[in-house]
Amino acid sequence: MSSERINTSSQTAPDHQEGDQNNTWDNLSPEQSNNTTTWESLANFATTVSETSISPEQSVVKELVDKRKEYEKFTKDFQAAITSGIEDGDPDKNNQEIQNIRGFFSEKIESGDSFSTQEIATVLYALKDRGDNEGVIDVFEKGKEFGADESATLKEFYAVSLNKVGRLEDSIDVLDELSNDDDARTGEVAGILGKTYKLKSERANDPNEKIEFMERSVDALRDGFYQTYEYYPGINLVYNQIELANMKNDPSIITQAFDDAELVMYATKKAGAENTSDYWAAATLLEASVFAGDVSPRTIEKCLATSKHDWELGSTLSNLHKVANTIEEQLQSANIDEPTAKRLSKIRELIIGTDERAGVIQQLESGKTAEVVDDENPKDKILESGFMYGETTTLIGGNIRFGGQLQDHIVNRFDVKTAYEVLQFYGLDQIKNVDGFNDTIDPIIRQQFNTASLEDLYSKEHEVYDNQIKNLLQITGVNDLDRANVDTRTNVMMDFLLGKGDCRQHAHAKQLLFDSWKTFQLNNLMGTLKDAQQDNDPTEKERIKNQIEELLNKQLFVFDSTVSAKVKMNGLYDPQFQDGKYLESDHYEDVEDHTWSGLVTFDNDGHVMSLEMADSFYQNEYGFGGKHQVLTNVEDYTGDGLVVTTIKALNQETGQMEDVPVKLKPTVYAGNRAGRGITKHADDGAAYVRGINLGYHVESVINTISSPKVKEFWQTIAA
Repeated sequence: MSSERINTSSQTAPDHQEGDQNNTWDNLSPEQSNNTTTWESLANFATTVSETSISPEQSVVKELVDKRKEYEKFTKDFQAAITSGIEDGDPDKNNQEIQNIRGFFSEKIESGDSFSTQEIATVLYALKDRGDNEGVIDVFEKGKEFGADESATLKEFYAVSLNKVGRLEDSIDVLDELSNDDDARTGEVAGILGKTYKLKSERANDPNEKIEFMERSVDALRDGFYQTYEYYPGINLVYNQIELANMKNDPSIITQAFDDAELVMYATKKAGAENTSDYWAAATLLEASVFAGDVSPRTIEKCLATSKHDWELGSTLSNLHKVANTIEEQLQSANIDEPTAKRLSKIRELIIGTDERAGVIQQLESGKTAEVVDDENPKDKILESGFMYGETTTLIGGNIRFGGQLQDHIVNRFDVKTAYEVLQFYGLDQIKNVDGFNDTIDPIIRQQFNTASLEDLYSKEHEVYDNQIKNLLQITGVNDLDRANVDTRTNVMMDFLLGKGDCRQHAHAKQLLFDSWKTFQLNNLMGTLKDAQQDNDPTEKERIKNQIEELLNKQLFVFDSTVSAKVKMNGLYDPQFQDGKYLESDHYEDVEDHTWSGLVTFDNDGHVMSLEMADSFYQNEYGFGGKHQVLTNVEDYTGDGLVVTTIKALNQETGQMEDVPVKLKPTVYAGNRAGRGITKHADDGAAYVRGINLGYHVESVINTISSPKVKEFWQTIAA
């Protein structure tokens, strides 16, 4: 339970540009199942604390704390340097900030200062965000001395910038290194490599070289897409195959492109594109759906609704015009057979329309769909209050800056790899259906967090837990710094492995594990669909597509709700008692804030059909989960938030579970990822505990889960 206020800011995703996508979930593929993360730093951290006091004077912990203090000072000085001498509204602000960043870095280099990888990452992110590719290259190359090339994330930035300044061979060399790096994102590397070979094709003068480099581009994108089923390399694979078909006058290549487009369509749905606020995800879904011959009015409407700038829609229209022209040319080819011609003609009609029906281009240009899209559904309101990770690196703010003890929590590639190891360790990757996963994951999470003893907020065990979390802030140096700006980020999987958390950690760990499991299962199904396409087996294709749609229509969400009941309250978490019993009220009063998991089932149009309370925290004291309570009626949902329902609650006097009417409304900090993500810190892909960087390489998850050192650690700081 919490009454924490969350800091908010928006995140946006770019066009189909290399190096800017943070889609790490898609790396959960069978081909990469041997990835390991290490926990040696965590083990050392726990051991050292268990052998010292809460405020050790000389220890590994002190060294880590000192490093984080140095980083906090660096960040403060860096932010001040960026804006130095720049007035508000200055039209040349971006260039001046770039010069300030370069100057700050150069001065430190010339002074002989050393840098941590965190500090290098902070500088690189600042230059990358301002479009200074030459600056990124310079900082990375000078930063190698300080370990910048140990971070796959930073090395990917470097490869992208080399690409953009025309150093294509150098970019390819870096990408070849990354292809053998377990920490690199396979889809990301494939996307950059595909883009690099496409640029070489465009610059070649010899027609045969043009074709050769475009074929290499297609091969790189295909390898990456088929491993991860990530939509970014996927949509570029489709477009490059269409271009290659035109180069070689080979209709069979464009047919393959449209087969792949069907897979890209499912890849974008897997990434949450049907309910996205991001234009490029919506546009990719539209384009892939058109090429797959399966576009709906709702998909067109989503693309129109998320477009914020004319140039965004203009880019999509330009792509569709080019494809329509390529199809027209291929239809004139002597090499085309009748089935292929029929398929291409149908897709061209979808794009440009017929006398009887407007095409996608006309609908986008007019700003309205040919058919009315009925999106009125009271149940859909809950999605505005729900949170899922999707496939993007995320940092969600906590409340330490407001005086609380909830850290910022982060999900990056470290978490995704670790989550998959957890799935393997417990055999969860072998479960094929949502209900089976939901029933199996809760006991695992509850055992890891020792949940049964924490459900009673007034228990001795919960008091010990509160002390441990407070003391963790002390030993990690948080209390010695400016709490308004201190870095407290902690990986979701780090909290899970440490085995300490209240309802928030439970919900976010379950969300991450669910999203990782679902991605893995969908990737396997899309691989099977690809095989059915190649075998030209329509029956098998339809069977697999139905399985994909069924899984896509189930999604777990995190909800943050204020729970109200007919109980007299002095304030949140402070009920009134008489003779050891709660005093009843004649109206609903706010009892507490609770973060919980809810499993949503969608219909085929993307509307909410039902919401199942699937909480892994409250199962004994209150029936928020584990009881398969499903809300399906419209009257269960309120216009201003979530639900009105009854839950099972433990009667302390009788020891029996009884039905209690409650109202659940969104907390002030509730909302989806786009509204809650913050971008305060540069993500270098490392593991963090309360802002302390534990590095990229830690030992096996199995050793951490069963490690007595972790138990000793918590016992030491329980006082």
